[in-house]
Amino acid sequence: LRWFVRTDDSPASPGDNWYSDSTESVWPDADGRHLKIRYQDGTWYGAEVFTTQPTSTGAHRFYVDGRVDLLDPNITLALTLSDGVEVMGIDFDTDPAGGANARYSVGPVESPANVEAWTLGLNGDLSTHIIEWQPNAGAFSSHHWHTPEPTTPAHLLGEWQYAGPEAPGAGAPVTVSIGMWLENALPPTDASEFEIVIAALDAPNQAPTVESLSPVAHWRLAGETVTVIAKGVDDTDSDVEQVQFFRDANGDGIGQAGEMLGVDSNAADGWTWSEVAMWPAGRHTLLARAMDDHGAFSRWVDTEVTIESAPAFTAVIGSGPNAQGRKLRFTDPEGAVVTVKMTAGEATLSFVQEPIKITTDSVGLLVGGGIRLVDVTLRETSFRSVLSFSAVGGDRRVEIGRIRGTEPIKKIVGSRTDLVGSGLELTGDGFVKVLRLGNLLNGADIRIAGDGGRRSLTLTAGAVGIGSVIDVMQGPIKGMTFTGEFAGVVAAGISAGDDGLWFTDDDFVLGRVRTGKIKIKRPAAATDGVAWGVLTGPRAGRVVLPKSKMPAAGEAGFLHRSFAGPDLEFSIDKVRGKPASRTLIGTAADVARNQYRVAIYVTDDAGLLRLERRVAINSRGRWHAGRLPEGRLYAWLVHIDRPLVDAMVDPFAIDGRGVIAQVTLD
Repeated sequence: LRWFVRTDDSPASPGDNWYSDSTESVWPDADGRHLKIRYQDGTWYGAEVFTTQPTSTGAHRFYVDGRVDLLDPNITLALTLSDGVEVMGIDFDTDPAGGANARYSVGPVESPANVEAWTLGLNGDLSTHIIEWQPNAGAFSSHHWHTPEPTTPAHLLGEWQYAGPEAPGAGAPVTVSIGMWLENALPPTDASEFEIVIAALDAPNQAPTVESLSPVAHWRLAGETVTVIAKGVDDTDSDVEQVQFFRDANGDGIGQAGEMLGVDSNAADGWTWSEVAMWPAGRHTLLARAMDDHGAFSRWVDTEVTIESAPAFTAVIGSGPNAQGRKLRFTDPEGAVVTVKMTAGEATLSFVQEPIKITTDSVGLLVGGGIRLVDVTLRETSFRSVLSFSAVGGDRRVEIGRIRGTEPIKKIVGSRTDLVGSGLELTGDGFVKVLRLGNLLNGADIRIAGDGGRRSLTLTAGAVGIGSVIDVMQGPIKGMTFTGEFAGVVAAGISAGDDGLWFTDDDFVLGRVRTGKIKIKRPAAATDGVAWGVLTGPRAGRVVLPKSKMPAAGEAGFLHRSFAGPDLEFSIDKVRGKPASRTLIGTAADVARNQYRVAIYVTDDAGLLRLERRVAINSRGRWHAGRLPEGRLYAWLVHIDRPLVDAMVDPFAIDGRGVIAQVTLD
């Protein structure tokens, strides 16, 4: 199981205690997980840990090393299962009057029917305590030594059965916690620190999890390879043995034996399935699930892939030797007359129907018959090349499945041109200086792999749908403007990491892409569980948003994360002045200066850390702070959105995002 160690910036329940995540309060070693009531700089600290993933019904065995029957009267130890509302627990404390020192409880302890109080007496340090959770029921027991069950009836110390509405129901998000605190924050009566060890915790096997299923491209032409990736595959207490992939032919959301596409049993290159999909044209739902080495399955995850018919008609325009003219006009199924022009290069246009009529004039082709353009392939392009789209009549819009190329191009323009398939794929040295399009729909992406050198990208687009990614791997980016509803992702030189998910802890800087202003005029409404927004690196510009239209705080929705580069430097370079009025000059390099600031705290006579300055970073990566008082000084490099309190006891922890670096000065 994976654990989170509690820490608080102020006294908190239970016990009105300070809680610390210091390795002096909680630490694992070969003996188990240690929790310690400890004293530091005038403050007593409690200790508490939580599992980061929910557990499931079944027996939870806590193997405890320590005399929980002889706790100080001011110390409580609690072993708990909780979904945040309903609680099942075993508590240990000492009643100075000689009453019960152990309790089994479910729900509110004020009700006598919910509590079994009893007296625990141990013959040694080792004891096992069991909470068996069943939907709306629970069984509790305790026995001597560390064994799954009592070795003999004489080893049994206590037991209790509960059935009722106060126990968590089936499927509740129950987590495990182990906590030790001081009642009413009073120090131990003997003023001594106290330590307990949880030698082990046996819990029911947890099913693996799969965060999402994503195709490399949501849209493919018939005869092309479809690749799907199961992302965020994990198991907190065992190993994932395989991931199974299915095509949901009957639409019931469950993979059947006859619908299986394949199995991946090797995670070395990710959990993937890839094959030429011999499916009919249309939209297909794909499913996946993971299985662990105990045979437990994750929930189903799904995605959609659209298969378009193979091209039936192809034409070449531009200035190359294969060109049939400089432009092509055709009528699409929505009645719009579309004109495609190409200069200084070639564009191969592919359609899924044969035209009714083809006419050649002095500048190109005129094609009739209501045909759909699905693929544009660029060749022999340079920074003199221009590809443009326009439409009149009908719905006045152009729909394209995919535009692809491997070389630079000056412009791709069409303000009423919607990408509805794979989108724009500029691989290899592919880079575009001016990109002006309509909407990105059905998960269409823009992926630009080439280095623009001295040239930079200017992108203007309309709406960007959920699942669409604008991924600029090298840049630079002069600016981006999105005029329609935005619910996608902009990634400027950032990798999604091994899990393939954006906005997770393994995202990292792939390249230092210089990024100008990114303007998003209509952020989409928050969508539960879906994070969308902008990821930038150490050369990031501003992200401009209409604050009045942003999602409410706490909801899923727009995020902007700016990452420091691998050569991050944060230092105090010079100290001037008297001890009671110091001036600091420092460096903050390889970090986006408009996304981070320096927070300076100084310890006062009571040992509190007090906020003295918030300092900006200048264009040369330097920062300056003056008139700082005497005392141990902490300088942190913090994100501009990181809340700063005026005074605190524990220093900030380096979390790699909100607080990314620290220097100190005595």
